[in-house]
Amino acid sequence: MSDAAGIGHSTRRLGGIERVTGAQKYAADLRLDNVLHVKLVTLPCARARVKAIDVSEATRVGGVRCVMTAADLPQPVPLFGPVYADRPVLAGAETKFFGEPVAAVAADNKDAAEDAASLIHVDSEQLPAVLTIDAALDPASPLVQDAALRKPGPLAATNTLEAWQFGWGNLRDAHAECVIEHDYVFPMVTHFAIEPHAFLAAPDEHGVTIWSPIQHPYVLQRVVA
Repeated sequence: MSDAAGIGHSTRRLGGIERVTGAQKYAADLRLDNVLHVKLVTLPCARARVKAIDVSEATRVGGVRCVMTAADLPQPVPLFGPVYADRPVLAGAETKFFGEPVAAVAADNKDAAEDAASLIHVDSEQLPAVLTIDAALDPASPLVQDAALRKPGPLAATNTLEAWQFGWGNLRDAHAECVIEHDYVFPMVTHFAIEPHAFLAAPDEHGVTIWSPIQHPYVLQRVVA
């Protein structure tokens, strides 16, 4: 077995030398001609009612090619999502989560896109948000999803998307000498890519080629297509 490839001795990691020496080309390193830089505008709260969006100053910034809000998109606004298609491309009357974009700027360079985005004025009203599991299960909490997107049936008037029932039967009572029940709170954990987060898309006559440090390329392919 020691003669088998990868067993009993070290192997060179594919792409490892490039990564540790800084020679690896990531999505943020790629350069294409005639590229537009996009900056999204978000609100600093988890849930808000969008009363008005003023983009007039942003459109006058040099190098800006396009400024869009939900009002500029086909109506109803297209929805997308990795599992359920329940997110609008740009939020219209209401945002549902922290960081949901309400406007987008496309410009010839990054500085112009960021400058224009900073000049977009959003008149909004912060709304009560559902931030915990217990709050989501509380019938008195506001419903997060629009009625048209909630599944019909007994769950339609709740914040529960799906419901399953499972159990261990009498296994615990039959074998456990001690049962400890408690609520445990852990900080948010997420993975971090070794490269900066970037997204480069190049349309052609065959479709769109995308470069990005994504975890599920086929999910992105389905959503974009």
